[in-house]
Amino acid sequence: AQTTIYLVTLCLAVLAMGFLIAPVSLHRLLFRRHARHATVDIAHRLALVGIVLLAASIVGVVLLIFTVVLGTTAGFVAAGGAALVLIGLWGALPLTVRERSPDSRP
Repeated sequence: AQTTIYLVTLCLAVLAMGFLIAPVSLHRLLFRRHARHATVDIAHRLALVGIVLLAASIVGVVLLIFTVVLGTTAGFVAAGGAALVLIGLWGALPLTVRERSPDSRP
């Protein structure tokens, strides 16, 4: 099980890096080609996927380390805690600020 957690976490980290860096390449290749709307729209989607993949890889690392050091139960508790913190900070907080912002748009 630990080998599987390790390999899945590694794959998630590689995918997260790819999705988070892709907007930079997209911008560089489309710069001055009058494709601003497409660039921003695609970069936004890539970044959102990258953030989700990064969160999943962080949770996987926490799960693996706590499982190895303290056991399966501690691993799942720590991973669940990490997931809740990241969902709160990277999901709920921005959505709350967006909804409360006077200049928020639908």
